[in-house]
Amino acid sequence: MRTYDGSLTTITLNSGANVSATADTFIDVLTFAGSSGAVTGANVDNFEEVVIGSGSTISFSDDILAAPTTTVTNGGVLDATGGGLALTGNLANDGTVTMQDGIAGDEVGVSGDYAGTGELRVDVNLATYTSDVLAVDGDVTGGTTTISPLARLLTQRPERN
Repeated sequence: MRTYDGSLTTITLNSGANVSATADTFIDVLTFAGSSGAVTGANVDNFEEVVIGSGSTISFSDDILAAPTTTVTNGGVLDATGGGLALTGNLANDGTVTMQDGIAGDEVGVSGDYAGTGELRVDVNLATYTSDVLAVDGDVTGGTTTISPLARLLTQRPERN
C-alpha cells in the first residue's frame, strides 16, 4: 500500500503495478491522506484500489480514473467539478462526491457498481430543469446516500404551454 500525503503538483503514480509478465496476488492500493489537489488520472496506473482518505480532496485533471475500486472514506472528498469524471471500476462512497461548481450539467459516470452511505453534492438549475448526474452502469447497493442539491433560483419564470 502507498500513502501519499504531500504536494500533488509533481506526482506521477504509474508505478503501482506488477513488473513481471505474470500476475501476482498483491493488492496495490494508493491512499491519499490529508492531501488536496488535482492528479492526472491517466498517471494513476495499475492500482487495484485508489482511496481518498479523511482530510483529502482529490480531483482528476483529465476527468478520468481507471481502478477496479475507488473508495472515498468518511472525511474524504472526490471532486468532480468542472465537467465530471469517467470512472472505470467500482465506486465505494462513505465520504463526499461533489459536482457542485455552480453550473448544472456535470456527470460522474461509474462503469461498475456504486455502494456506500456517503454524500453526493449536485447542482440543480431550476430555470433549465437540468442537474448534475451520477450514472452507474452496475448495481447500486449499501445504505442511504445523502443527496445535497445546490439549487439556483429562477431569474425569470419559464413560459408554460
